[in-house]
Amino acid sequence: MKIHVITDDFTSASDGIGAFASRGWACAVAFSPAEPQRADVVSCDTDSRVLSELEAAKRVASWAVLWQGADLLIKQFDSTLRGPIAAEIASAWQSSGRAKLVIAPAFPDAGRTTKSGVVYVHGTPVSATAFATDPLNPIRQSNLVVLLQAAGLNAKVCQPDQTIQALRAADVVIVDAQTEADLNAIASTQLQVPDVLWCGSTGLVRAFARVLSPPAGSKHPPQWTLPPARKTWVCVGSRNPVSIEQKQFLSNVQHRGITLLATDELPGDPHQQASQLALKIAHAVQWGDCDSLIATGGETAKHIAHALQVMRLHVLRELVPGIPLCALELADRNIPFITKAGGFGDRHSLLELTQALQKL
Repeated sequence: MKIHVITDDFTSASDGIGAFASRGWACAVAFSPAEPQRADVVSCDTDSRVLSELEAAKRVASWAVLWQGADLLIKQFDSTLRGPIAAEIASAWQSSGRAKLVIAPAFPDAGRTTKSGVVYVHGTPVSATAFATDPLNPIRQSNLVVLLQAAGLNAKVCQPDQTIQALRAADVVIVDAQTEADLNAIASTQLQVPDVLWCGSTGLVRAFARVLSPPAGSKHPPQWTLPPARKTWVCVGSRNPVSIEQKQFLSNVQHRGITLLATDELPGDPHQQASQLALKIAHAVQWGDCDSLIATGGETAKHIAHALQVMRLHVLRELVPGIPLCALELADRNIPFITKAGGFGDRHSLLELTQALQKL
């Protein structure tokens, strides 16, 4: 079974499929359409979250056409609705060749739920949270039905146990979810409605990992047994309040072998800051001062991968919901790499992730 996931952000490209890796699937992130796809589960980053609707739609369409033959095709989007998600969903569906479109944006393990098509973060409509002031993607609308209508998609909202029935009456369906069990129920309908483009956040991708069985013989090569980390660099590029609190907590802990960097402490705009930080890391890796990495924020993680001239990104397993352990394949070595979306986790998360690397 071949599973392909189209994402809009570098962090998103790994955070969902980590759950597949934990269950024995071979997983990887593709950096270009021309790259050979050897893994069973492959994701891509269209790098389109801050693009115009037109440009984002074009990038998504190119991958959707390329991956039309996938047994399961998923268009992943941000659980807080950042980016031109409606235009991307419409483009992915049109280009996928699928007859039906199912959208399930919830990620309950991260506090994201959906009720009557409205996305909530810890019980508050997302447009009334800190994501409303996101510097790159401020959220103005919590109702996914309204967002999709602007892209010409008229969606029917249903409950998880009504998914198949709703698809008989409508081509586009939004499925509410309050729990991870709800997402499991949605993902479990896949075999009964095969001609579907599935759209959702990390939560839906993880649900598919839970309900699908890995193919026989699917496993990571033995060389992905990574040594314990001794010199971990933690790179905080997200300005989400959760990430800021995590950075502050880590900075107050006396812990040997950790170098903490943050883009907001560098001059310039966010892109320049991420680039400066990535160059520092590349030099540290080159001179042996860094043997493992943690990055928050997709823009930061992407710049790091480019600065290190990463050949491939292998997703090895999920450490906690939505936070995977990866291996950066360089020309001369493999680097343990943890990516984390800015809003994921609690105040202790960065410290706990550094400890996880030291116990590899």
